Amino acid sequence: MRLRRAQPGAPRGRDPPRSPPAARLLPLLLLVGAGSRAQATSVNKHSLSSNSSLWELDYEGLLHSEKTFPGTSLFRSSSLLSHQARKSWLSQNMGQKPQEKQLSCDMLLKLSRYILMDTFGPSLAWNLFRFYNCDQEINLPKIHISPLKVAQHKVKPFLLRRVLQLLRDMGVLSEAQQSKATSLLKKQMLKPRKTPLEPKGEQSGPCPEAAPHLAPWRPGSDTRRAAVVGRGAALRLESSATFHSLVIRDGGKLVFADRPHGPPITLRARYILIHDGGELHIGSERCPYGSRATISLYGRATEGAAVEGFGQKFVGVGRGGVLELHGRRPRSWTLLDKTLHPGGLVHGSYSSERRVVAAAVGDSAARSLTLETRLLLRDRLGSRFIARLGYRQPWALVGILGGDRLSTVEDKREYHRNGTTGLAVARKEFLTYDGTRFTVTAFSGWIKGVPHNGFKVEVSKGIILHLVDEVTSWLPGDRIVIASTDYSMHQAEEFNLLPCPECKRNQVKIDGSPLYLHIGEVIDGVDMRAEVGLLTRNILIKGEMEDSCYGQNQCQFFSFDTFGGHIKILRNFSSVHMSGVELKNMGQQILGSYPVHFHLAEDVDVRGGYERPTYLDNLAIHHCFSR
Repeated sequence: MRLRRAQPGAPRGRDPPRSPPAARLLPLLLLVGAGSRAQATSVNKHSLSSNSSLWELDYEGLLHSEKTFPGTSLFRSSSLLSHQARKSWLSQNMGQKPQEKQLSCDMLLKLSRYILMDTFGPSLAWNLFRFYNCDQEINLPKIHISPLKVAQHKVKPFLLRRVLQLLRDMGVLSEAQQSKATSLLKKQMLKPRKTPLEPKGEQSGPCPEAAPHLAPWRPGSDTRRAAVVGRGAALRLESSATFHSLVIRDGGKLVFADRPHGPPITLRARYILIHDGGELHIGSERCPYGSRATISLYGRATEGAAVEGFGQKFVGVGRGGVLELHGRRPRSWTLLDKTLHPGGLVHGSYSSERRVVAAAVGDSAARSLTLETRLLLRDRLGSRFIARLGYRQPWALVGILGGDRLSTVEDKREYHRNGTTGLAVARKEFLTYDGTRFTVTAFSGWIKGVPHNGFKVEVSKGIILHLVDEVTSWLPGDRIVIASTDYSMHQAEEFNLLPCPECKRNQVKIDGSPLYLHIGEVIDGVDMRAEVGLLTRNILIKGEMEDSCYGQNQCQFFSFDTFGGHIKILRNFSSVHMSGVELKNMGQQILGSYPVHFHLAEDVDVRGGYERPTYLDNLAIHHCFSR
């Protein structure tokens, strides 16, 4: 009762005369109304602004401005609350749902500008709302806006109705579709509302980046900026960004935009810390991320101070933090179903009827080949140049016995007295009985008086691997590893995948030729088949590395940099789930700095109080520096 005022003429120190019930009710209504307005104004400002703190709002401007905007006179009134009382009311009512009548003029203005920008683009929104609050003079342009498009926005229907009322009073709404828009909003407002019981960290909708309350964020690149996503900030990262550090706390939320046909998003920072209700989301369990996202941790061990409990170059989740990373979940690994030979081709005899011929001049065909041999090559292989080759003239041919000139490839160069000529190269492609394409190459030439000639047989257009399982989830550009089937682990080999429209569901085409033998058979009852694993995921967390070892990083043992990034989750985190994520260049030569690490977190399932048990699923962890 601090707000009670002495009645005129009432004795001091005594209670004022009793008033009728209606008169006693009026101050209470004013008090509750003022508290509701303070709460709603702050909550809406809080949700629409991505940069301001909750306590930095202009309460006096929002609650005491005398000017009114068309259609908003109901929202202006004087308040009996002091500044501290308003803050107290706001703190007590943050969890309550804002009602329709709790929207101030300035908040309605900002909401209208946001909806127009999201629906029609920034140009129209700027032309219509060049002012920032309701106290500024306006000069409305002649614009006609479709009310039906506004009504289809994802903002709540009762807020859309206020926006449409404002635009109609301004005279910028097209009259043709106003009835349809009103009917659409009524249907949406009459729909029964679902209240799913979901733990913190799970989105109310399947795709977190589609949440309507998220504000677009394109912060750019600044390696000196210590970015903070704090109270009231709910942001959608829509472009690549670089910071010194990024801290998400006090209920702040950062969600990666998912644009499958747009450029990939890369977030670079020395460290990312999530705690005290902060949340970082890339995709969700029910809506895996479809684009490509990268979190890149940079910095040297000798630069900057360590963060207590986490160290350097990390993604850290502290008390109350939420980390939800959900990428595509492809098949993680399978087995070879056919032996892969060095070079991709089996060495030894072929049932080829010995028809493929490759020829190249080593010294001088004019001096070494008889006329009879030349005529035979001309008739049997269809050579055009063999009969008239000059002294030391480079010449190469690949053809088929009994074929015509179209089945023969040959090349020649002129010999120069300085002893250096161009290289004559003949190359022809062939097909094995199992469908493998390979090329036969012959070459001949002179360099400073020294002859250079020879032959090559190699697989062309990639080698097709035959696998045990279907691997349609492996995409061109992905990287795979084929395990060693020898005693040496160093015979494991990596390859990129190529497009392969001719491949079956259990086949992929690799770019490059293997150096070692990889067995794909069961021999004498022993399964010798090599494992084939997929290294690529569409969400990548990596450490940026130096060219060589430096500082106190065990350089007496390693010539390369081993100070990678790391993910560290501490006890009492709120929610951590990772699936379809690739970790590369992670881990450090420091105790407790591993690629991904739950540090003394105790039970992280139902026994530990987590309704959704914590999990790491379908992760690819490779080229790391600790386990």
